[in-house]
Amino acid sequence: MEDSARTLKDYENLVAWYDWLDANHQRKDDFIDTIFYCPYDIHELVTDADMSVVLRELNEDHKFLLFLSDLRQCSSVKIAVIRGQSDRNIRKVRNTMLKKIRKSAGTAALDLA
Repeated sequence: MEDSARTLKDYENLVAWYDWLDANHQRKDDFIDTIFYCPYDIHELVTDADMSVVLRELNEDHKFLLFLSDLRQCSSVKIAVIRGQSDRNIRKVRNTMLKKIRKSAGTAALDLA
């Protein structure tokens, strides 16, 4: 298509076409992000099947914390305010959750071998 653009008008039409394609692709991505924008569906956001199982098995409290800290990029202070806890407790729970994820992910990797 690029080779067929000979005039400024042809080039503008080509740019408009690519903009339209990009917009439709972005809308698809937005739709997927919107339907899975829930802490309890966090396992749907990963492509690795083993990691999806690990995340699905987390308790709801850990899923919510993972969602806020890693997807929403909230600080431990902000999460503490949301949950009515201390930021020290949030960091402790987050470290516990990450250890559990690492342990489960390691076990899943060993099961494949």
